[in-house]
Amino acid sequence: MKIIECNLPRNGNFAWRGRTEEVILHHAEASSATVWDINQWHLDNGWTGIGYHYYIRKDGSIYRGRPEWAVGAHATGHNDRSIGVCCEGAYMTETMPAAQLSALRALLRDIMGRYGALALRRHRDVNATNCPGDRFPWAEAQKYMEEDDGMLTYEQFKAYMERWQKEQEGKSPSAWAADTWQAAAEAGITDGTAPGAPMTREMGVTMLGRCGLVGKGEK
Repeated sequence: MKIIECNLPRNGNFAWRGRTEEVILHHAEASSATVWDINQWHLDNGWTGIGYHYYIRKDGSIYRGRPEWAVGAHATGHNDRSIGVCCEGAYMTETMPAAQLSALRALLRDIMGRYGALALRRHRDVNATNCPGDRFPWAEAQKYMEEDDGMLTYEQFKAYMERWQKEQEGKSPSAWAADTWQAAAEAGITDGTAPGAPMTREMGVTMLGRCGLVGKGEK
């Protein structure tokens, strides 16, 4: 994967982003537009420069927008903690070319491999907008961990598992287990968090110990 450096003109200095928790996907809402076009539009808005960190054209070429370390200007309320990725095209009506989708997935693999379990969201998931469009290949984009040959590297698999575990930790207990889960938390057997997360053997014996079941067998 190659990132094309553009040294885009800007009006002032970008602010440093103190945390990175999300990757937010966009479309340009323009069937044909260069990264220089996008940058100029955003300068015309009075912004420091292009709001996205990466811009992917339909031919699969990937351009750097504003520096990855910088606060973005692409999703209100989320710019201080997200990386913005924009795809050329108007995906309310158009279909994304295979080369562009492949490049998007490769870029997401790279970002997630470096940052770990970041949340992947569309612009419409965080703001009142139809971006990145009804025909944006959201389901396919979420399969970014799959290489074109179907094989995963160790780092990609690790990042995928970290993201999966984070998703599990944020879930509530199932209805059939909710009462017992609450009782176990109140009894100090669990801390009441992450009911869907996997459990190691040492965690299991610790919970058994809290139930008074360790050291009670025959000697």
